[in-house]
Formats: sequence, C-alpha cells, structure tokens
Amino acid sequence: MTPKRLESFILGLKRPNPYADRFWRNLIEQSVDKTKTAINEWNVDQMKRSDAAYFAEPPECICGKRDIVHVYILKNKRNQNRITIGSCCVRRWQIAIPGWQGKRNYLQSALSMVRNDRERDFVKGLLDKCVKYPKGVTVSTKQKRWLEDITGHRWRGRLWPPR
Repeated sequence: MTPKRLESFILGLKRPNPYADRFWRNLIEQSVDKTKTAINEWNVDQMKRSDAAYFAEPPECICGKRDIVHVYILKNKRNQNRITIGSCCVRRWQIAIPGWQGKRNYLQSALSMVRNDRERDFVKGLLDKCVKYPKGVTVSTKQKRWLEDITGHRWRGRLWPPR
C-alpha cells in the first residue's frame, strides 16, 4: 500500500468517485441552472436498450461508463437539451422513471415530487425498504394517503393491516 493510500485509510477518508464528478460536471454543463439543483430540470424522455437500432455506436453514460444496457434519454425542460444516462446513474441519483412498473418506480417518482425534507425522508425510507424487501413494501393507510397526496396517483401496493 502506498503511503498516501495508507494515510487515507487510517484517517477514514474515501476517495471521491470519478463517475459522480463527471456526472455532475456534464449535467450542469448541459443545464440552465449551474448548481446541483439542475437535476430537477431533466425528465426521462425515452428508455431504450443499447442494442436498439436507434444507436449508431454503443451509447455512453454522461458519467463516462460504457457498455451500458439500459439507456435513458433525458430532456431538459428549460433548454430542450438531451443527454443519455445509464441505469446505474438512474438508481444512484434516484431519477424518476415514467410508467410505474412497480412500487420502486412509484416511489422514485414520488421522490421527485416531494415538497419538503420531511416528505423526502419518508419516501427515501420506503425506497430503502424496497431494497431490503424485494417482494414488496407494505404501508399503513396513513402512509398510503401521504404517498397519494405527494404523487396525486393511487398506491396499488400492499396495505397494513390487510383488508
């Protein structure tokens, strides 16, 4: 181990993720807003597989990753720019995906619609449960009402207590 790595290991410092730096730099460069809140300007426009005839050459995520399978094309609401990102960045930065195919997508969309920190913590907690319990998240009727208030759409997941 080199002395610099040993020092960072002892101090508990983590090496910055180069993909994260490139993601934010490229996203902000293509956005109107020049801070990290620029992520709110983007919506998923299309979802494609990388082997689709749409791409002339293999697509690359804006973070720099190559050989991505699921490609999301995002469109900026304010300046109409388009960028491509992979499913890795969609999960990492919790970008809302249209067409809720499951509870996780519903919760990711709810995360993009939250109005305050309390709602954000609530939805992030449910998203963490989605990872822990892959068969599904069970919510109370109070949580169901809160989710429906945030998203404006009906929750189709399991309820506790069961009806």
